[in-house]
Amino acid sequence: MILSVAIVTGFQREITNKVTGFDSHLKVVSLLDGSDEYNKLVIDHRMLENLRLINGVEKVQVFAEQPGIVEFNKEIAGVNVKGLDSLYERTFFEKYLLSGKLPDFKDPEKNEILISKVLADKLGFKLSDKITVYFVNRNKPATPRNFKVTGIFNSGLAVFDEKVIFISLTQLQRVKGYGLQVFLKQNDDGTLSASAFGGDKKYRYHWNNRWYGPGPHALTADSSLISVVLTDQSKTLADTAFFDPRTGNSWSSGGSNRFYVDGYDLFLTDISRLNQIEEEVYDKLAYNLVTKNIMTDNPEIFNWLEILDVNVYIIIILLAVVAVINMSSALLIIILERANLIGILKAIGAENSSVRKIFLW
Repeated sequence: MILSVAIVTGFQREITNKVTGFDSHLKVVSLLDGSDEYNKLVIDHRMLENLRLINGVEKVQVFAEQPGIVEFNKEIAGVNVKGLDSLYERTFFEKYLLSGKLPDFKDPEKNEILISKVLADKLGFKLSDKITVYFVNRNKPATPRNFKVTGIFNSGLAVFDEKVIFISLTQLQRVKGYGLQVFLKQNDDGTLSASAFGGDKKYRYHWNNRWYGPGPHALTADSSLISVVLTDQSKTLADTAFFDPRTGNSWSSGGSNRFYVDGYDLFLTDISRLNQIEEEVYDKLAYNLVTKNIMTDNPEIFNWLEILDVNVYIIIILLAVVAVINMSSALLIIILERANLIGILKAIGAENSSVRKIFLW
């Protein structure tokens, strides 16, 4: 009985840990989650710190995700691309890593990707191969990006292995175009032009001189350091670029994409307190944020795990009934075999309670 219960509870815990490794116990997302226009969030470090202080919350991490299509040698598969930063918990991925290494989530320029053995077998690629991922956006053309497979994992949970892949969070932030990016370039004729990306495409260029629009603009002999601040009508966080006419060098502040995410992942110390902690988290959120928990997002998995509890109860009841029958039978046999002893005890004056205690003990 103990072994049966241990196997079932251990199995439930292992499946739960795998599901939360791909996802999290709780998510904080936009109230209008699911709309490309509104599901972006500006990272609020003060709120993140408040969430970390809630009793039962082990850690809080940011994430972004996007539907995509993986292509290799004309074979394709639909996936969900999740972007992770360098602070994301690596223990889960290291545990199930089969070959290679985890991508360098800190450096998006390396274009590294972590993908499952299920997808590798299905599409036919191997470690160090280059694959193409098409990022699917509503009402926009699919955006292709090439990645190098640096790690292959196998969690054994096929429902997630075949549909989730991992890249750098910064790379995904750029693809989604939540923020703004502006670059300055000196043309062959000596003029200066600005190139803008992201946002709502209704750009406004704020130069530190009297220029208007993206250019090209003519440089003068006495031109000093030139800068432009890019904004749009949707009040997306601005980006700034600089150009030094003396050296011909240009640089940018790095884009405002890095300040946007799809939400926050919350990992708990005890999943049994999920509903209680979710209420505490919800009380600390702004009006435009909501919570999602792992059980409502994956009802088929957790309903299945709950059914296993019924098996445990049935096993315990059956074994208890068998134990009672066996003990009663054994006690009855002992009494019948000791009839002479009972007679002697009664003959010398033993009370019924004393005889009963002898057999029970």
